[in-house]
Amino acid sequence: MKDKQSQLPRKLWTWLPAMAIIFAVIFILLQLQKPIAADEFWYFDSAKSLLQTGKPLLQFCSNSVPVLFEGHPPTYIYYLSIFFALLPEQLIRFSGIPVFLALIFLTYLVSLKVFSEKRKAIFVTALYAINPLAIQGALLLDIDNTILAIAITFFVLILLHIQEQKNFRTRIVLASACFALILWAKTTVIFIISVGLVAYAVLFDRKKIKENFVMALGGIILFCASWAVFCAISGIEFLSVFGYIASTFASKSTLSVSDKIVTILYSGLKQNILWITIPLSIFFFLGAKNTKNKNLKLFALVSIIAFIQYLLSIPSGYRFPKYMAAFLPMIIIVAGDEIIKIDFEKAKKLIPIILFPGAVFFALLRDPLVHVKTFADAVFVAIINTLAAMPALFVKRKKEVLLLLYIGTCIYINIFQLTTDSSTLYNYSERGLVDTAQYLKAMLPADSNIYTSGKEIAYYSGTNKYCFKTQNFTEEIEKNCVKMIVLKRYWEEKNNPELEEITKSNFSFQKEFGDYSIYSTNACK
Repeated sequence: MKDKQSQLPRKLWTWLPAMAIIFAVIFILLQLQKPIAADEFWYFDSAKSLLQTGKPLLQFCSNSVPVLFEGHPPTYIYYLSIFFALLPEQLIRFSGIPVFLALIFLTYLVSLKVFSEKRKAIFVTALYAINPLAIQGALLLDIDNTILAIAITFFVLILLHIQEQKNFRTRIVLASACFALILWAKTTVIFIISVGLVAYAVLFDRKKIKENFVMALGGIILFCASWAVFCAISGIEFLSVFGYIASTFASKSTLSVSDKIVTILYSGLKQNILWITIPLSIFFFLGAKNTKNKNLKLFALVSIIAFIQYLLSIPSGYRFPKYMAAFLPMIIIVAGDEIIKIDFEKAKKLIPIILFPGAVFFALLRDPLVHVKTFADAVFVAIINTLAAMPALFVKRKKEVLLLLYIGTCIYINIFQLTTDSSTLYNYSERGLVDTAQYLKAMLPADSNIYTSGKEIAYYSGTNKYCFKTQNFTEEIEKNCVKMIVLKRYWEEKNNPELEEITKSNFSFQKEFGDYSIYSTNACK
């Protein structure tokens, strides 16, 4: 049977990946100035400190003692510090572009190894390059969407290559070393990768049970040994990275049953499936179900284990689905196994359908990834996104339509995220940060104290008082002569209602910008 891929013009395979990459890089470059927020300052401050002091120090409050960055190995901080040495800090998001290009290249190499045909590998890689999670992930200052994604994808590539290596010891050494590299990027994936390897062998290839178990154990031992040496040299507590793993699983223990359901819907729908897009998620589950390729079965199993772990342990930070970004190359390759079976000659006749998801989102939702706060929100957003994929239910060429809907959804989301005045990274959908900072900068002298639950306001306004949490708040504001307090509506209502109550009792409301409310007092002289 003639390969359906060959029905596409040969020139398409020349410019398709180039166009997808250029499209993505332009969208990234146009968003480099987006404000840094929330946990991004962990890496931002630590990388700057590494250059200045030789140690990755982190300061949670302006009046607290700086501490060593712990919780994750500092590999990403060392990477980020290179760009602080080369670029103005205002352009530090540029550090994501080399990572993004490296991920595209690795995705291509893995796809080529799996599909054994350049054109198929090129097409699947292009689908990765335009995914909104890949593009916004390249902008976020964080581990999961950068060096962790590279380490995992490289590990997958090595696994594919060592299948041809007959020497058992060589296979174990190479795989264990690469697994250790993953753990050096971030130790919280220790469960996902090790259980995924062993579970795959038990379910699909029993001959590899011993090999996969030994390579997982070898990677853990190699990481622990090298980490112990690093800790002895740097003064970091050895158990710090393992304590963080335990805390992620305890994060939902205090929630009620209804809150757990909403959180799971929030994490599972908005923070994963809707970002990856519903059409691509459908292709993934079809690919996982139908594939006879053992490598793709491993990719699918590991991705599903990752999804379940993050679903049941901790929601992605600050409403951005960074955790699944590390597994996005594998997800798209599994989906690609179904996509490359499509008859493109017939699909191109349906190209107008590409406009449908954008029309639905614009008319009913504007932002298809809008923040989900309640069960009703989760259901509403899911319905809108499902409506955007509805044409696939009413035509014979369902897969062809789904592919076009995926492309149309990606284009719409990317354009929306480029043009919106709300955050598309941490604190997703938040508005008012820049306006609030500019207002404070114009109102207050540089040595004035403000209080805010996030460092971003203090950083962009040029004032010097900030703290994420504080005790004895009334004494604190009197002692430090705090003249203004900035509250984020959704954050304080959920995480610090006492702070909000004290603020309203002691300060006067002055101004509101988006999600930020400013309170002031004349009591402090």
